[in-house]
Amino acid sequence: MKETDGTLYQHSIHFPAGKDAKIGWCVFEAKPGSDWTIEKLKEKQDSEKAAWAVQDVYEIMKPAGVESHFMCGYIVGNIMEANGPPPPEMIKEFGAIVKSTDASFGIEKILLGPALSKHELGANAPDMTFIVKFATKAKALEFYKSEKYQEWKNKFVTGKIKRDLRIIEAPSDLFEPGKAYWFALIHNVLDPEACGKYISAFFMNKFDFDVKFAGPSDFFEYAKDVVPTKENAAPFLGGLETDVGIVAVCEIGGTFESAAGFKDKVEYKKALLAALGEEYSTDEVYEKQLDKFMATVLQRDVRIIGIPAK
Repeated sequence: MKETDGTLYQHSIHFPAGKDAKIGWCVFEAKPGSDWTIEKLKEKQDSEKAAWAVQDVYEIMKPAGVESHFMCGYIVGNIMEANGPPPPEMIKEFGAIVKSTDASFGIEKILLGPALSKHELGANAPDMTFIVKFATKAKALEFYKSEKYQEWKNKFVTGKIKRDLRIIEAPSDLFEPGKAYWFALIHNVLDPEACGKYISAFFMNKFDFDVKFAGPSDFFEYAKDVVPTKENAAPFLGGLETDVGIVAVCEIGGTFESAAGFKDKVEYKKALLAALGEEYSTDEVYEKQLDKFMATVLQRDVRIIGIPAK
């Protein structure tokens, strides 16, 4: 949806459920002087959407040269504490819920398993990361809040497992098979100036590292205990405040093996120590400096993950 010289343009595609369903195409144009606004058009779309249009309307108007993406929903997170290994029926019953869920939810497992490496607040946590993709963020939220999922959660999770669980809206190709990613759940920034020095030093190194997503989330369960209130929040990156439950996903070049050791690079350690105004000497000293960084600069759970090849 775009407004140019007083003329309002809106292009959208409807994706009905069903293997043989036809795709619906919609074009709308309102000339100058019309009482249509972007907000009014969006409201009309949502209220008069045909019954077969089971997914949200996507906006495909874009500036020239800008890559277009369909936006999807993702339930992402890490296990922070667990009373013991999950019982076999936990996965089995979750699978049954997924199979019984309408196809319009577009549920796709991206990752359910250990990371390539764990760091900072995640270093001593159970080695389990989960990423599940949905047709839209609305569908992800609907699934999470559904009665059958909440019953499953109460049976297997509540009082037994602490999950830092967040729901984000991001491009459909956020995670690609066979690639490695920096997956960080931000808790809080304690010293914005020092954090800025770390981020600046990091990007000056020109690592093979591409920020794919850094944005807010709807956060639940253990995340509510670690994401700060608005009064205690601080700026992080790109104007984001830490009370919005920031999730960062960055692609790391190279093999899974090289990506797993990304944070072990001396160049990376030097960038992190820029936040403290200190130099790298030995790994033993660095471990103490890293503790200081987490206690005074930035609190986050970092996992380096690999998405299995299909």
